[in-house]
Amino acid sequence: MGLSCTPDNVTAGCLCVGKTETGTPVRLDLSGAFSYPITVADKDPASGRSYSISLCKSIICGPTVLYTSVCLNNGGAYSGCGKPGLATWTVTSFSPMSYSIFYPKGNDGKGQSLVTVTEDSKATSNSIVMTGITNNLQYEFSIVLGTGSEVAPGIVGLTLISVSLVGFCCYIAIGMAIGYRVKGARGIEMVPQLAFWKDLPFLIKDGILFSFSPCCKRDRQYTKL
Repeated sequence: MGLSCTPDNVTAGCLCVGKTETGTPVRLDLSGAFSYPITVADKDPASGRSYSISLCKSIICGPTVLYTSVCLNNGGAYSGCGKPGLATWTVTSFSPMSYSIFYPKGNDGKGQSLVTVTEDSKATSNSIVMTGITNNLQYEFSIVLGTGSEVAPGIVGLTLISVSLVGFCCYIAIGMAIGYRVKGARGIEMVPQLAFWKDLPFLIKDGILFSFSPCCKRDRQYTKL
């Protein structure tokens, strides 16, 4: 599904506000996805190539290429691989959101770029990798936008303990208030279910003995009569 974006030469490479061919309104924004320009290594580490990517605003690429979205550094030889002001967007899926951005050849006309973007609810951070080069010098990259929330280790257990403590305190406070006003109890007698709390240590002891007694059986020898 192609997109007809609001033209903007400043942000056309990372922001698309428009409608699909079927009239569905869409706003796709990569301006806050990374701190641009971002350096990306080539798919082949031994190639010596690296890329400086700035999706929103053109950057200077080496001493000769003035404006480009993707700057290729091939061992000190620079070339532009995409012009942001002429980017075209295509939505491939809405659930999960997935789309691609095509950056045509820049001023030096040596390369173009295709960036695919996918939202991932299981990822908690954004990432970008270089995925390959086609025969017509199209440099391809993949961006994953993490939409999941990161849960710190132990936070679930800490939350359960906190909720349990608050609930227990409320139970004691409300129970003592009812005992004082309704039952006329005073002192320790105000504690709700007092008999249960008095028996609790013995119940725990009985439970432990019952649980471990099968493991502590000993062979007994008896004297024959």
